[in-house]
Amino acid sequence: MKINSVVSRGDGFRSAAEGAVQNLRELSPETPDHIFAAYDSRLDPAEVCDCLNRSFPGTSFIAASSYKGVVSDQSSAFVCDEAVSMLALYDKDGSFGSACGYFGDVSSDAEIEAIIERAITNAGRNGEAPDAVWISASVGDENRVISVIESMMGPSVQITGGTPGTLDGLGADPVSRSACAPGGMVCGTRFLAVTVLYPSCWITACCRTAFAPSNVVGKITRSSGNVVYEINYRPAAEQYADWLRSLGYVGRQERLSPAALQRQSVLHPIGFMTGSLGAQTFYKAAICDSIGTDGSMTLLVDIPSFEAVTVMSDASKDAVAGCFACDRNSMLYYRDIRYYGSMYAVCASYGKNITGADADRLAESVRNVQSRGAYAGMFSDGEQGRIGDSRNHNGYLMVCGMHFYDAI
Repeated sequence: MKINSVVSRGDGFRSAAEGAVQNLRELSPETPDHIFAAYDSRLDPAEVCDCLNRSFPGTSFIAASSYKGVVSDQSSAFVCDEAVSMLALYDKDGSFGSACGYFGDVSSDAEIEAIIERAITNAGRNGEAPDAVWISASVGDENRVISVIESMMGPSVQITGGTPGTLDGLGADPVSRSACAPGGMVCGTRFLAVTVLYPSCWITACCRTAFAPSNVVGKITRSSGNVVYEINYRPAAEQYADWLRSLGYVGRQERLSPAALQRQSVLHPIGFMTGSLGAQTFYKAAICDSIGTDGSMTLLVDIPSFEAVTVMSDASKDAVAGCFACDRNSMLYYRDIRYYGSMYAVCASYGKNITGADADRLAESVRNVQSRGAYAGMFSDGEQGRIGDSRNHNGYLMVCGMHFYDAI
C-alpha cells in the first residue's frame, strides 16, 4: 500500500482537476488503484469526473464537492481558490469499488441497495462484506443510507464520509449539490455516491462531534415540537443571548438581531443530553433555524419540554485530534504497523455555511494533527457517521476520518 495526496488550483493552462492529476503523476509513475477527490463547489463536477475517467480509466474513484475549498498535505491551510484535492491509493492486492446514482421515494430502500450492490460488484467481491464504506449522500438522507448499509452488511461495518457541499447552502440550485464516481455524475436533491473498500491494509474509521457542553445550564419551560418558547421562564432567544454574552462569545453590551442569533447557533447551538456510554455523555446539538417575534426559537430538531439544556461550545480542534488519536489507539495492539494516510470530512450542519476564518481554523486543525502521512479532505454540507453508539441526527458539526495502515 502506498498513498499520495495532492491539491491543485489550476494555472490558466490546465484545469484544477488536470493539475491535480499531473501532480499525482509527478509523485509516482504508477496508476492509482483508487482516488478520493474533493473539489470546490464552484467547479463543474462533470469536468472533474471526465478528467478522472480519461486520465485513469482503470481506477475506481469517488468525488464530492466541498464548501469553497479543499485541504491536503500540500496546502498551507484551507485552499480558498477553485481547487481539487486528491488522495490516491496504490494497492494491487486490495480491491475497491465505487458507484453512484439517484434514489427516490422514502418508502423503498431498493434503489439505495442497488447502488451499494453495484459498488460491491465493481470491486469484484460479490457476496463478501467490505471492511469499510465511504459515502457521500444527499442532505437529510445520511442516516437512512447508513441504516441501509447496516441492514445489508451488519452493524459492525465501518461507515464514514461527508455530504457534498454547496455554494450557498440549502437555498442553492440543486445542481450545485453533486457527487460522482466512474461512469457518471449525479446532481440533485437525493443521491448516493459510495466506495466500498476491501484493502490489504487495515482501515479504521472515526467520527467525532465538534461540540462540547458549556458550563451554563437551564431548563425548557415551554415548547412545542421543535419550537422553544421559554427557557427558565424567559423568552428563549433572550435567555440564549444572555448565555452567549456570559460565555464571551459576543460582547456583553452587544445587541443581537434575530439573524445574528441564528448565525451564532451554527457554532454555539443549544444542546441537550441524549444518553451515555461508560464515562462518555452524548449530546444532541440543536441549531436555530429562525427567531420569532415573541422571542421563540425554531430549532432544526424537536426538543422535549422541561429538558435540561446548555449552550454547546466549539471544540473542533479537539474533535480533529480525537478523531486521529482514537483510530491510532485502536491499532496499537498490532505490534508492527505503519500509518499511511487519511481521508477527512469536516461536516457543517444542513446548509449552515462554515467559511472564511472558521473554515481556515478547521483546516489548520487537521493539518496540525497530521504531522506525517498523506491526507485530503473537504468541508461538507451535512453530517455523517456515528459518535460511539449515539446516532448522528440534526445539528452536529462532525469531523469524520478514514485512516489507512499496513503491516511493516
